[in-house]
Amino acid sequence: MTQSASRNPDFPDLHVGIIMDGNGRWAARQGLARAEGHRAGALAVHRSIAAAYCFGVDVLTLFAFSEDNWHRPPREVATLLEIFEGRRGGLAPLFEYPAERHRAAGPLATLASQGDRTS
Repeated sequence: MTQSASRNPDFPDLHVGIIMDGNGRWAARQGLARAEGHRAGALAVHRSIAAAYCFGVDVLTLFAFSEDNWHRPPREVATLLEIFEGRRGGLAPLFEYPAERHRAAGPLATLASQGDRTS
């Protein structure tokens, strides 16, 4: 049996998944705009990535944008895309964390080509 390359010997090959849901509802309960909830969600992603690294998580999966998100109001979709692109307190800096690789799943071409839906 070979030894795992995991950074956390107590949990070899540790994989954590996070479904990002409820940011808009959280904002509404705080009396804030939905966009502020999405920005708070981006900050939570940064904290989650840092914590995953500190705890030796080998694989972190974030489910962040589904096909259903395209049915949101155009301004909200635009805000989400701006966050993903790294504008407005976005997610681009997350790739500065040490990792062997970063990979996105899903139809990324659709995300890039349909971003003009928000215009």
